[in-house]
Parts: sequence; structure tokens; C-alpha cells
Amino acid sequence: MVVRKVRLRTLRWWKKYKLVWLALLGWTIMGAAALFFLGYNVLDLRGGLPKIEPLYEEKVELAAVEEIVVQAEGVRLEMAESYHVRDLTIQLYGADYQGQEVAYQEEEGKLYLYYQPYPITANAYGYHQEPEVVLRLLFPADQYRLITVQGNWLVGEFRQMATELLDLQIAHGSIFVVDSTLDRLQIATTDSEVNLQDNQIIQFKLDNLAGESILYNNEITYWLYNSLWGNLDSWSKKIKGNWQLSCRWGDISLATKKQPDNLLLDIWSKRGVIEVGYDKDAWENIMDTACQEGHLQAKIGQGKNILTIENREGKTSLAQDKKRFVYE
Repeated sequence: MVVRKVRLRTLRWWKKYKLVWLALLGWTIMGAAALFFLGYNVLDLRGGLPKIEPLYEEKVELAAVEEIVVQAEGVRLEMAESYHVRDLTIQLYGADYQGQEVAYQEEEGKLYLYYQPYPITANAYGYHQEPEVVLRLLFPADQYRLITVQGNWLVGEFRQMATELLDLQIAHGSIFVVDSTLDRLQIATTDSEVNLQDNQIIQFKLDNLAGESILYNNEITYWLYNSLWGNLDSWSKKIKGNWQLSCRWGDISLATKKQPDNLLLDIWSKRGVIEVGYDKDAWENIMDTACQEGHLQAKIGQGKNILTIENREGKTSLAQDKKRFVYE
């Protein structure tokens, strides 16, 4: 009798609020489907790259490939990793596409990719105009490889990469690395604009002779930076690891979310300026005299992390910045 009453009561509630229950069920299913679709398609489907209609597409199996070398000129290069692809997917698109193709050749575990603009056009200063042809390379995710990119002039964008080594040898243009997890990242450039955002890097070597380098919210364990006239602007949550930064005439600006409390610091400048914006007692006691003399040496806490800066004639500044803009 009790069970029957409960059933009758449940049936009456169902009839009374049938539309409400159906609407809630429908919204729940639609919400779950939308979240799945959004996460799979936007975050992973193309490695975070926008959807395009390729004018040229080629797929290359990478089962026996351990190293990839990309040689390209005068093109916008997009490179990303995605769980959506099983083979290396090569795509070309853009307003100036005129039947260009990408040649490739495999030799002893190495895959070489070659792209050159067609028709080949240049001026007295080389390729200094933003190209309207885009070369997109999509790699299968979670397959660690050695990847090298070589070019005299390139606009390069690298998203969600996870490799043992990403070696970028781009003389002129721009380099943007975002959301990547790398054992080693090497960048060698003459005057490219270099931007790194939201990456985790164990070993990072950056040689940017005259270009601007902007880093935002990266976790770098071992960092070696060299420049002549280029400027470096970096924001990170904290300094953790061993950073060695060197510049002759450019400026070096480092900002952290928190003031370092476990740092061995050595900053030298011959004719430049040293400015430190930290205000805790441990910093205040050593700043004034050292900054005026051009050589600042300090140990904060146990000194497990190391920051070494040699800036001969440029300005060097350290400061706390709790909230920095996101560079795009």
C-alpha cells in the first residue's frame, strides 16, 4: 500500500511538472554535448588553430621518422600538435595561393619538408612583406620528435607543441610559441620579434641579436639569452631555475608576480643602469650602493635559484608586477 501511494504521488508530480522535467533533461544533454564538442573541436581538433578550407593537403606517415626538418621561405608557418590527426598533415591556403606544393623526402629516419614561394618574388631587402600564403603543419600529439625549422624570412606560429627539441632558425620575421611543453627550445634569429606565452620549458636558449623578445607567463628551468641590440621583456610568476642573460646595448626587463625569496643574484653593467623595484628588507639593504656601482650581488634566502645578468650598456630592471597584460 505504501509503495502504491508513493508511485501515485510520483506519477502526479510527473504529470504536473512534465514539461519542466523534460526541459531540464534536454538542457542537461545539450550542455554536456556542447562542452564535449567545444573541448574536442576548439582545444584539440587543430591544436588551437582556426578552421580553414585548405587549397592543398598532403598526409605523411611518421612511424619511422625521428627527426623533422622544415625549410621554408616567405610564408606564414602554422605548426601545432593534435590528437585529431594520425599522420603529419600538410596544408596550404591563403589569398595568394597559386598551386604551390610542399616537397618532402625521407632519409634514415629524417623527414625533410621544402617550401618556396611561387612565383619567387623578392625585393632588395628580401621577404619583408607579410605573405598571403599559409603553410600549416599538424603533428600527431604525444609523439616526441626533434623538429627543426629553417628560413631566412618566416612568420612562424607554434601551438601546443610537445617535443624533445624544437629548434627554430629564422633570420627575419616573427616567432610565436604558445601553450607548449618542451624539453628543449632553441631560437636563433637576427632581428625577429619573438613572443612566448604560457609554455613549460626545461632548457631554453634564445639568441636574438637585434629583435625584440617578449615572454609572458612561462615556466623556464634553464635559460640562456644572448643579444646585441635587442630588448627583452619578461613576466613570470617567479624565478625558478638557472637564468643567464647577456646583452650589450639592449634593455632587459624582468617582472615577477611575487618578490623572489630564494635567489642568488649577480647583475653587472659597465655603463648601463640597474634598477630594482623590490621593497622587502632583504632587498632594500643591498640595492642603493650596488646599483650605483654597476655590480649587484646578493643572496636572498638559501639562494637555490640563480639569476645572472650581464648588460654592458643597456638598462636592467627587476620589479614586482602582480598582474601583467597578456601579449597577443
